[in-house]
Formats: sequence, structure tokens, C-alpha cells
Amino acid sequence: MAQIPAVVLSLLYSVRRRLRVAWLVAALQWLAPGIAVATLVVVLVGRVRPWVWPERVALGFPLAALVVMAIAATIIRIPLHAAALVADRGFDTRDTFSTALDVDNGAFTDRIHARACALAANRRGRDALALRLLVRRLAFAALVAAAAIGLALVDNPQDRVRVQQSSDAAAVQAAADNLRAEAAALAERATNAAERAVADELTSAANELDRTTELTKAEEILRRTEANFAQQVPHDVLAAKAATKGLARSLAGEPLAGGTASGTAQQFTDAAASLQEATPAQQQDLAERLSELAESQRVGDPATAQALAGAAAALKAGDTRTASSQLRAAAAAANATAAKVAAAQAARTGGAAAANAAGKLPGSGKGAGAGTGAGTGAGAGTGTGLGSGNPSGNVSGGGSGGGQPGQGGAGTSGGTSGQGPSSGEIPQLGDVNLPVGSDGEQINAGGTPTGEPGEIVGKGDGPTQGGSVRTPVSNVLPTYTAQALDALNRGAVAPTDRTLVTNYFDELAGQT
Repeated sequence: MAQIPAVVLSLLYSVRRRLRVAWLVAALQWLAPGIAVATLVVVLVGRVRPWVWPERVALGFPLAALVVMAIAATIIRIPLHAAALVADRGFDTRDTFSTALDVDNGAFTDRIHARACALAANRRGRDALALRLLVRRLAFAALVAAAAIGLALVDNPQDRVRVQQSSDAAAVQAAADNLRAEAAALAERATNAAERAVADELTSAANELDRTTELTKAEEILRRTEANFAQQVPHDVLAAKAATKGLARSLAGEPLAGGTASGTAQQFTDAAASLQEATPAQQQDLAERLSELAESQRVGDPATAQALAGAAAALKAGDTRTASSQLRAAAAAANATAAKVAAAQAARTGGAAAANAAGKLPGSGKGAGAGTGAGTGAGAGTGTGLGSGNPSGNVSGGGSGGGQPGQGGAGTSGGTSGQGPSSGEIPQLGDVNLPVGSDGEQINAGGTPTGEPGEIVGKGDGPTQGGSVRTPVSNVLPTYTAQALDALNRGAVAPTDRTLVTNYFDELAGQT
């Protein structure tokens, strides 16, 4: 085949580029109505559903279609011979350019190429093929596109819904982050398996929160987690904790004979090991001490109390072998109670973390208050009131009292919206007024006589007229605590308020 002149090839290449443009314009005109309708449908979807993707699709779909068609027009294969046919038809050259491509070396080759060069001179590819506009299709597409753009620009009620959903999702994520941070802190300072288990449960709840963006679902998860932890706190844990702490303090201040100050269970174990070397007098002294300790543990830790009482009885009878066995049993019981208290404390920590996270969710909150009520009646009375609240911050209080022979009055309470009192809100222990009747009846301030000035203890004759006496709160705290325990045991306190009650009295007990 003879070499084609450069001027002819240049024109044919230009015509081929024009063919690509013409194909792209024609294809877009045919697809424009469909693209416009699809865009309008997506915009309408965005106005009836609070989804984010419709706006992005409505903006990106036409652009994506244009890009795809432009790429297709660029890579589509157009033979040079097709461009020659278009050039011959567009310039009415009677197959000059097609022949110039097909002619082989021959007698007329130079003359054919010369004629093709003459006709190609000063011609442009765009002159060979005019672009056609499909007016009706373009008008319909423009009308639909204008409707889509107008709806996209007009205020959309779903925008506010999406903003709210985004805010809710951020709040849920913050709650998950708070739980995860609490779990990490608890795991870092964990000293027992119970604390590690609570940390794992908090982490599991945080992972569950990661899978939702709805406030109601998030609150359900957090409240369920809080309830699970509440179920892990025995109703008698307050008494057990007080008994364990009291026993530890007593033994730390005055270790058992033969024991060390290294811990409650260890003291019992050491005392058991040293019984054989103790004199009868030392054994009797130890028996008296164990009897006192058993009495102090009778309510809060019956198992330890029973073992200590058994050891005391055995020592009084001179049976050191049984006494040693009972002391070791007391050590095991004390360890079990300490583990029970630690597990309950860990569960309460987890429940507080879940409750705190739930309380920080928008629109979610629970007020809680604690109150005190003064007993009235023929004698002196004391009372406690427990308050519960609702999301609006309203609280109500109820009181129960005990006296001798008076009756407690109604409690008063105060609460705050969204959260109960923290440990920092527990009042400092001071003095409390106990009313005295008018007929000389006796009052019971609790505690034992100490002879220290400023304290009213034991029983005594009251004045013949109404009045009051003051006594330290620490003297009447056991009465208050006993009443709270009784209310918990009888189910008089709602499950959701159990943590509040136990935390309140724990804080008071910790200040005595």
C-alpha cells in the first residue's frame, strides 16, 4: 500500500475526533432524560426519608454519567476508514479520501493522492460532521433537572431529622467511649477476678453501643447493663461490708494473741497455729476476744460469726484442736465474705458507670434524692426518708422512723434532674437533734456510754416538757442503717434505688 500523504492523514484524524464528540453528544442526549428522572427520584427519596446518601447520589450521579460516557467516547474504536467515509460524505468528495486509503502502488496512485491532498487542504474535521441537537429530549431533561434542583434547594424537613440523628449518634458514641474508659481504668487497677469481669462487661456494653446510633436503643443497653450489675449486688452487702471493715479495723488495732496485723484471715490462721503454745489464761483471754468478735459479726457475716463463736466455745472447754479448726473456718469465711463484698463493690462500680452514661444521653435522666425525717410521738424517734425522681427533676420522699416508743415522721427529699447524688454530696457527719417528750419518757440515742462531753448516750429520764437533745450522728447511724437494711430486705426500696441507698449509707459509714 502506498504511503498516505500527511495532510490527508491529518484531516482524517481530525474527522475521527469529531466522530467521537458526535457520538458523545448523541449518547448524552439520549440518556439525559433518564439521568434527569433518576436524579429527581433520588431527590424525592431524600425528602421522605432521613437518609444522607440521596443528596450525594443526586449530585454525583449526573457527574458520574458524564465521566463514564466521556471515557467511553475516548476509548471507543473508530477505524480510519470510517473517518474517510464520513469525510467523503461531509465534503462531497465522491470517495476521494476512501480511495486514497485503499489505493495500492500503481500508475494512478500519485494522481489520486495529489487530488486527495488538494481536497484536504484548508479543511477541518468539524466541518465534515455537524452535531445534531435533540430539542425535545433536551427540553424534557432540562425541565426534570430544574425540578430536581429546585427540590434540592428548597428547605427539606429531613435535614433537621438528619441533624438530630447525627447528634444522637455522637451522644451514643460518647457514651460508648465513657464506658470503654471506665472499663480500661477498672481493668488497670483490678485486684481480683470480679473487677476484671466487670471491666469485660463494660467493654462488651461499649461494643454493643458501637453498633447502634439510636438513643432509645442505647439507653436500653445501658439500663440493661445497670440492671445486670444491680442483680450482682446482694441485698445484705451493706451489712457484710460494714462487718468486714469493722472486723479488719478491730484486728488491726488490737491483733489476736499469736496473730499478726497482716490481715483478718491471716490473723485467724496464725492464732490457730499458736494455740498449742498458749497458756490456759491466754486461751481464755482469746476466747473472750473471739466471743466479742463473733457478736460484732452476727448480723453482717453470720458464717464468720458462727466459726468464731465455735472457736471461743471450744477454747473455754479446753479443746484446742476444735478451736484451731474453727479459727481456720473463720479465716475461710472471712475471705469468702471479703470476696463477696469486693464483687459487689465492683458490680456497683459498673452499675454506676452504666447509669452515669445513660444519664448523659439527651432526653434521658433520673433524679434521685435522699432525705431525713424526724420522728414524733410520745417518745423520741428517728427516721429516714428516701427520695426518687423523674427526668423533670421532681422528687418525692418517704420516711420511716423508729423510737422508743415514738414513731418516725415523713422524710423530706431533694433531687436533681439527670443524676443522683455523688459521693461528694453526702453531708458531713455532725450532730442531730432528738426530740424529747413531755411526760418524762426515756430516749434511746444508741451507742454506749463514753463519758465524753458533748455526747448524749444510753437511756435517761427526759424533761417533763417538750424539747430536744443533741447526739453525734455516728451514735444513731446503726439505727438508720438497720432501718435501711430492713427496707431493702422487705423489698420496700425499688431495684433502681438500691444502689443509691447502699452508696448513701456506705458514705456515711466511711466517715465514722
